[in-house]
Amino acid sequence: MPVISSGQPEFAFQLYGGSSSHITTSVKINYSEYFYHLDDVTFFSESFVSPQYYGFQVSFMVDRENLPLRVGLEFIHDKAYVYRDAAVMLTASNDPARQTGQKYPFNRFLDDFAMSHGFNYLLLKIGYPVWEILVWKHELRIFTSLGAGLVYPTPEHAVDHRHHE
Repeated sequence: MPVISSGQPEFAFQLYGGSSSHITTSVKINYSEYFYHLDDVTFFSESFVSPQYYGFQVSFMVDRENLPLRVGLEFIHDKAYVYRDAAVMLTASNDPARQTGQKYPFNRFLDDFAMSHGFNYLLLKIGYPVWEILVWKHELRIFTSLGAGLVYPTPEHAVDHRHHE
């Protein structure tokens, strides 16, 4: 059981970097007179290429009636680039030249697609300490957290070798 002393609020600022991975997803494309719904679209991150993957959080402890909680605001900057040559499943389309239910390389629909200027998250988080230990006269705490917030993607694409943001 965590041991948190009540008293003055404990503020924390965290800045971090790291790496991210993305799950396979669906993408809907509307351009010209055609519509495409693609499944099995895969992305990579380039987390260590500028601008790097980073995040920061500002939080404070609230101890009300022996219920210690950490409340914080977190921002995460991520990036996502599509694997252009990877096969994707065309599940819906009004293009008579491409059959639904068939796999095509992603670059048959767009030359490129990315969110390299940011796939940004702004989260409100609430955390509860689940484990605490004293290490070299400093408290080390492990938290479990729940967050909710907004995602602000900045997509860009290239079609017919013209870049659009």
